[in-house]
Amino acid sequence: MKKFTLISFLLIFCFVGFAQNSWIKLNASSDVEPAFQVLESTSDGMVIKLTVNAYALNEVQTPRGTEVIVKSPECPNSYVKGNPNLPFITTAINIPDQGGVKAEIISSSFETIENINIAPSKGSLLRTIDPTTVPYEYGKAYQIDEFLPIEQIESGQPYILRSLRGLNLTLFPFQYNAVDKELRIFTEIIVKIKYAQSPSINEIYLSKIDIDDEFIGVYDKAFLNYRESEKYTPVEEGAPGNILIICADEYEAAMADFITWKHEKGIQTELVLMSTVGSSS
Repeated sequence: MKKFTLISFLLIFCFVGFAQNSWIKLNASSDVEPAFQVLESTSDGMVIKLTVNAYALNEVQTPRGTEVIVKSPECPNSYVKGNPNLPFITTAINIPDQGGVKAEIISSSFETIENINIAPSKGSLLRTIDPTTVPYEYGKAYQIDEFLPIEQIESGQPYILRSLRGLNLTLFPFQYNAVDKELRIFTEIIVKIKYAQSPSINEIYLSKIDIDDEFIGVYDKAFLNYRESEKYTPVEEGAPGNILIICADEYEAAMADFITWKHEKGIQTELVLMSTVGSSS
């Protein structure tokens, strides 16, 4: 009986979750998840395309009656309290070691839904707070006769991931005019990214280095354009390379376990003591 009850609960939970996100597909031949694609990549910049393939309109009860929260697969929603609750999406790109970056939308396509009431965001809530206990509050955005957010792209600050430099780009493929009650769903957004020579932050000054097999996969998942911008020499596939360790004589015994571990991973490791190196080396 307990097993039956548990299975029933899980099935009900799954059906409820599915019902909450009944995806409306914008392209019948595509998956529901949004997709990024690199259209062009040069030493001066790149062009990328975002395709939005599906969305959902989840009904909620507000002080103004039944309204909806817009959802899109794999996209978080606005954390700005009082603003229309709309999805956004972020991707990361690998950028040059030095200089700034400028990103702008050069083309887009959208569909419009009229006479739609979108509920406001409740803001960023702590996990200890039950969202159902937080009331809906309507901010100034609901009094502005414009499609918001006005700026549909935001660039983060450059950062360093091990030996590469990256930048987060946030796109807002949904805009809402609360006065006219119109929702724009951008099915396609094309972004042009230009690399600038102006000084920036978190710059890298390194000579060309080899990249271990393990990190090729990490970089490939972390950056949309890693393969296009690959400027380092990967180690031959299937060959993790060798390690040379030069250490003081008194640490020889302490390095034994480390060397054994590297050998077990298939990485050839050699230990050279300082006493054998010589003062001229």
